[in-house]
This record gives sequence, structure tokens and C-alpha cells, in this order.
Amino acid sequence: MLFLALRSLDEEGISKALMISTKDVVNHIQSIYQKFNLPLHIELEDFCKENNFDLYIPERFVSTGSREL
Repeated sequence: MLFLALRSLDEEGISKALMISTKDVVNHIQSIYQKFNLPLHIELEDFCKENNFDLYIPERFVSTGSREL
């Protein structure tokens, strides 16, 4: 979910990509903000960049045999 949020997908786009309800997406994102004590999306982006979370790519989004990102 964090991977998709950092790529500027809105809650509806994330819910479609993960095949879960928009309400679940909102709840998960709020939980992430609370866990890291970050009230704004831009702060979440900065936090992820500082901790290299923005470099993580979930396996399901990597094509088999791909060589470049």
C-alpha cells in the first residue's frame, strides 16, 4: 500500500490495485500516519525517502526477467 501511495495513487486507485475496499485503504493509510506520527502526506513521502522505503518494490510489481527499473 505504501508503494502505491508513494506513486501518487489516490485511495480509489490503491483499492483497485489491491482489490480491497476504499474504506480499508483509508484505514491502512491512517494507521501508517499514526504509526510514524506523520500528519501530512508530504511528510510521509519525506520520511520514506529518508529511510529508503521509497526504493522498495513489491515482488508482484516486478516483471519476471526484467533487468532494469
